[in-house]
Amino acid sequence: VQRKKPRSRTAANCRPIGISASDVVTRAISNAAATMLTICAFAVFFAVVGDALCTTLCHYFGDVAAALAGAVCELTLGAQGCAALGGSASRILCAFAVGWSGISVHMQISSILSATKISMRRYYLCKLLQGILTASLTYLFI
Repeated sequence: VQRKKPRSRTAANCRPIGISASDVVTRAISNAAATMLTICAFAVFFAVVGDALCTTLCHYFGDVAAALAGAVCELTLGAQGCAALGGSASRILCAFAVGWSGISVHMQISSILSATKISMRRYYLCKLLQGILTASLTYLFI
């Protein structure tokens, strides 16, 4: 029995498999740009809506309600509003804001994970519990 000699890999018999490297890089950059645009759009939208909500609630219900509404909408806005309150209440509300992360962050994550089988309902519940736990631990250790 005679064995076949393996063919040597030369430039002549090496053909690209699938798509070219330039196509892969182009698609990766396009997908990254689209993802960044989506994330930025959520951040800007919820910052504007949250600011309008905070202004309205501050006028009618006071600074604490405005800070809490900011924390529910957008993380940075909530942290700023909570820090402006001063005292131990500001630390507790700020801890909740960081644990909860805000609807803006939740929508960003939801848009990225929409093609997966991860349960967003469970994610929202866990983030709410994380916010409550973080605020509770902050209350205990202040």
